[in-house]
Amino acid sequence: QPPCRFISVYTRTGDKGRSSLFTGERRSKDDAVFCALGEVDELNASIGLAREYCALSPDTQAMSHMLEEIQCRLMDVGSHLATPRSEEPQKADAPKLQRTMVEESWVARLEGWIDEMDKELPPLKNF
Repeated sequence: QPPCRFISVYTRTGDKGRSSLFTGERRSKDDAVFCALGEVDELNASIGLAREYCALSPDTQAMSHMLEEIQCRLMDVGSHLATPRSEEPQKADAPKLQRTMVEESWVARLEGWIDEMDKELPPLKNF
């Protein structure tokens, strides 16, 4: 097993109302990207709570596993958001962009789960 890496909880870069993206670009903390990251984190926390409830019953174990995968994908979505696509190559180099791509297969898998669960619901009368 590889040794654990020490990760500091502080950066020593100071605050000054700015924070860094994965590309190293610094932006104001009120930038829309940080708002989006916060929303994804809150969604992930809510799904984590739902997952814990699902884990309590054998009837919802499959749902718990689906929610776990969704949480992992939301972490990937956060990485994607924190790596804005830039017209300046030095701001978003190819390896970082490649590592943070959202794959179509993730979307297809999620849509498949939705379709399966939808079969168990009564037909929608309005939307």
